[in-house]
Amino acid sequence: MWSKIRKQLNDLTCESLKNRVDFHASNYRAHEGIGRTYITVDGHEVYNMCTFKRDLYGVKKEGVYSQVEFGEAVQIFTNSPFDQMIDSDNTMIQILVLLDRRLGKRRLIEMKTTIDQTEEIVRYFYTLRCEAEGIQA
Repeated sequence: MWSKIRKQLNDLTCESLKNRVDFHASNYRAHEGIGRTYITVDGHEVYNMCTFKRDLYGVKKEGVYSQVEFGEAVQIFTNSPFDQMIDSDNTMIQILVLLDRRLGKRRLIEMKTTIDQTEEIVRYFYTLRCEAEGIQA
């Protein structure tokens, strides 16, 4: 199942980041399949969605998401019209939008006015995409 999701995400990744961004998942059998999903940029892990870490807090904490929440966000993202996803307040969907090939330069530039109101990790991916596209963030 993960390989299909990973292929979908990689197929949707914009050309300027296609060989730089990758998606990974690890499950821990000793813990009933619970695990983590993470995103790497240039081979370095930059965003980790770990079920253990999420459960440690017990309540939702900004920037901390589980592997299951990532899977749910991917399902929503891949099964919804792209234009609806651009305005999502879900951090993981915002990241997927910024990596998506359907996001054009004009829309990317327009996002600059609201990007400061998002989580730090979303701003990181915004800057990454802008740099990859040759746009000053």
